[in-house]
This record gives sequence, C-alpha cells and structure tokens, in this order.
Amino acid sequence: MPEDVSVTGFGGYYSSEILNPPLTSIRFDVETGSYVCVETILKMNEDKPVSQKQVIGFKFIEGKSVK
Repeated sequence: MPEDVSVTGFGGYYSSEILNPPLTSIRFDVETGSYVCVETILKMNEDKPVSQKQVIGFKFIEGKSVK
C-alpha cells in the first residue's frame, strides 16, 4: 500500500495508527452520535417528528495508506 491499492478505514481506532503504513481513516464523535441516536429514538417513541438527515461531526485522520 498505497502504490498498488489504496485502503481507508472507518472508526479511527488506535489499531489504525499502529499498522504499517498507518491507515487513513475517519473518526466520528461517538459521544454526540450516541446522544443524537437516543434523542431520536425517544422522539420517535413519542410520535414526535424527527429530522430525516442528521449530521454528526468527524475528524479525517490522514495515514499513509492512500496515494
């Protein structure tokens, strides 16, 4: 990698950083995502309207697995 094939990850786990070469990945804000998920479920349970699109922050982690 990355000469013949590019590889990306999803989650930004610590193991992504210790690979050789380090994995390019996306890390989501898990705490905010959990809050939004629970809030949405509670609203749906009460037949309240919920947004069809919900955006949660993320961080791009540039590794060396993509050319």
